This record gives sequence, C-alpha cells and structure tokens, in this order.
Amino acid sequence: MRCIKTIGKLKKFYLIANVSLSIYSYTLVLEQRQIFMRKVALNTSLIFSLILILFAISKHILMGSAAWDLGIFEQFCWLIANKSIHSISSLRGVSPLQDHFSLLLLPISFIYKLFPSTLTLLIIQSISLGSLPYLAVKDKKTNKLYIGLMIAIVLSPIIFLANLSNFHPEVLSAPFMLIAIQESIKDRRAPYYLSFLISLSAKKSQLLFGIGLSIYSFAKGKVKRALNSLIISISWWLIASSYSSISGDYIQERLGYLGDSKVQIIITLLTKPFRIFYEAPPEQIILYTLGLTLSFLILFGKESIPGLIGTIPVYFTNIISSAGSQRELYSQYSISILPFIIIACLDSIEGKKNLSERIINRIYLSTILISSIAFFGYSRIGYFQSRYLPNFKESIAFHKIKSNIPKYSAILTNSQMGAHLANRELLHITEDHNFQELENYDYIILPKSKDKFIVKEAKKYKMDCYEPNDYHVICKKITN
Repeated sequence: MRCIKTIGKLKKFYLIANVSLSIYSYTLVLEQRQIFMRKVALNTSLIFSLILILFAISKHILMGSAAWDLGIFEQFCWLIANKSIHSISSLRGVSPLQDHFSLLLLPISFIYKLFPSTLTLLIIQSISLGSLPYLAVKDKKTNKLYIGLMIAIVLSPIIFLANLSNFHPEVLSAPFMLIAIQESIKDRRAPYYLSFLISLSAKKSQLLFGIGLSIYSFAKGKVKRALNSLIISISWWLIASSYSSISGDYIQERLGYLGDSKVQIIITLLTKPFRIFYEAPPEQIILYTLGLTLSFLILFGKESIPGLIGTIPVYFTNIISSAGSQRELYSQYSISILPFIIIACLDSIEGKKNLSERIINRIYLSTILISSIAFFGYSRIGYFQSRYLPNFKESIAFHKIKSNIPKYSAILTNSQMGAHLANRELLHITEDHNFQELENYDYIILPKSKDKFIVKEAKKYKMDCYEPNDYHVICKKITN
C-alpha cells in the first residue's frame, strides 16, 4: 500500500516537474526572443544613426545648409553657453527663449559648450532620430511585423528630410514624444511625466502634441491622465506664450486668412471649411498625407485608430496653415506626427502578430516594398548629386577661409555661409536686408559673383577687399 502511495506521489511530482520545466523552457524561449529583438533593434538604431549623421554632415560641409534655422539655433546655443540666456541674437533679434520658449536649448547648450561646433547639433539630432527604431520595439519579442516596422521607420522620408533639412529642438525631442505616448497607457508616473515635459519643453507649439497625447490617452481609457496632460499642455502654452510673444503671433500670421481673431477663425472653419483650399489645394494635402503615412500604411489596422486620432491637432493645423512649409516633409512641423504613427502601428501589430505565417510574410514584404517607394519618392536624395556635390570645390575654398577668421569677429555674409559662422555674437545675413553700417563688421564674406554693391560700399569705408579664390570675395576691416 505504501509503495502504491509512493508511486502516486512520484507521478504527481514528475507531472509538476514536467509542467514547471515546460513553463521554464517557454519562458526562456520568450526571453531569448526578446533579447534577440533588442539586439536587432539596437544594431538597427546604431547603423541608422550613423547614416543620418553621415548625410547631415555631408550636406552641411557641402554648403547645403542655411542660416535659417541652423545658424539661428547655433547662435542661440553659443549665446547661452558663452554670454547669457538674455543675450539678443543678431540673426533673430530676440533672446534664445523669446523665440519659441524652447527650454530644451538649455541642456543642448551645455553639450554645445563642451563640443562647440555646428556638427554637435547635427550629430545629437541624428542620434535622437536614429534611436526611434530601438525605442519602438526594444521590449517586443521577435516577430517579422516588428522588424517591418523598424524598416518603415528607417525608410520614413519624414525622418530623413527633417534631419537633413535643419536643426530644431522639437525634432531632437522625437524620442521623448514616443516614450511619452508609450508610457501614457501604463501606470508608471515618473517616466511618463518626465518624457512628456521634455517633449513640451522643445517649443511652445508642442501644445498640439500635448493635446494629441491627451486624445490618445482618453481613447485608451486613461481618462485621468488625459485630463492631467491637457491641463499641463494648456498651462505650458500660456506660460510660453507670455514669454515669447515678442517673436510674433504665428496663429494670426498663418491662419489670419480665416478671420481676424481666434473666435472668427473657428467660426470660419465650422461654417466655411472649404476656404482652406484657397491656401492648401486638395492635391497638396493628399500628397502631404501620403508622404506621412505611406511607409506605415500596410501595418495599420483598426487598433491604429487611437494613435491616428492623436495626430489630428498637429496634422489639421498643418493642412489649414497658409505657410506651405507646414505641409512639406522636410520641415520640422510634421515630426510630432511621427511618434503617433509609430504607436498606431505598434497597437495594430499587437492584434496581427498571431496571424498565419503566410499573412505575416505578406505584410512584412509589402511594408518593405511600400517603404522603399515612399523613401525614393519623397526623400529628395537626388539633391546630393544635383545640388550638393557640385559645391565640392567651393566648399573646400570656403573652409580654408573660415579657418583664418578670428573667433569673435563681427561678420556680414550670405545665408549659405552664415550657417557655418553662427558661433559668434554679431552675424548678419545679406538676404535679410537689415544689417548694420558696414564699418561695424570685421569681415564681409560674399560670393564673388553677387552683392557687388556691398563690396563697393565696403571699399568706401577703407576696408581691404580681395578675392582669395575663384568663389569668394572678402572685405576686411583695416586696423591701425
């Protein structure tokens, strides 16, 4: 009898051990899949960051940058790092925070202080955008749909163009926006509010991102968090607007065609919505929308609706604006839409990852194909051959000139060269037509074939004007 009981206990023990071993093995497999996915995502982000850095630096060195806005933000950083936060930018005519109340410039300026170069700004922005594939799937288990999403992110023309075009704090804040959306449906508070506040600090108009985040949180059932986020966003807008109002009323400038006041603008949108087509033709809106979503289109599903609704505040503002640049993928205005699109894909993938392998492969391959079409159709990568590489010799000649100019010299130049000379207190751009008397500048650097009137005037002030190469003319103040 005891023998039978012992055998029964052994069977139970064997069954429990077998089940435990199965659970352990399954857990181990899941952990291995998660570790593998994290490695793939990390390697993808590292390679992607290097590619973004390479293209951004190449374009800048080949004279493809402009003082607006790269030069402006570098001068802001230089002033914060070397003078004070209240110093007035000669390019913008306001202090760094009066422009868009970008508090994010403060830590950026600290990095710039350690590594004082335009390339520093381009590199940290490239790394920030390059981290998006990793942040999107770092906690996911191996699945072709997640790999497809990473490919869609890498080939997204929004990222490539926004990074290549210029430097902007809100572009650099894209990873924090993605983290904020991911954390909005979790119970943890610190990661959410920290990433959310960093996202808002990039610019006062990040209010629109905050409203979109509130909409997403509400749609996902996080009502309290949605209300808190909305209150914080509106409070941020009020504080930022009161401090940066000196830089202009962008609502009236870009939406003024709809009415003379904010109330009138809203009434016009409700009663005469077709008026927006005077400033934004339907075909322009369609092309813009397609450029935003094409890379990710195959990954969307019904679960994507909350994420896509979250894009509405930024997207709608862009399509009704009289500024066409807000509907251009190369501008910074669309970058706040991208994190919501990524989340929309992630939410949809959660419902698709249990589909048959055949369907998953079809979605995966279709995503690669459509993403490639989107990239080559919208990225303007051909500009390197047609616009930037032809500047190679001129670029070499300019950088030789630049190396001989004293660090604190006051300079008058054009926008193209001004993007390389913004690390000083006094820099003016000839295209702005608001520069000072020529005697106030230590150096005037201009293209050889343009602005000959300025050179003649500089000679009247007894400046020494000469042509150091085949591309430029320099006028230098003669010191006793």
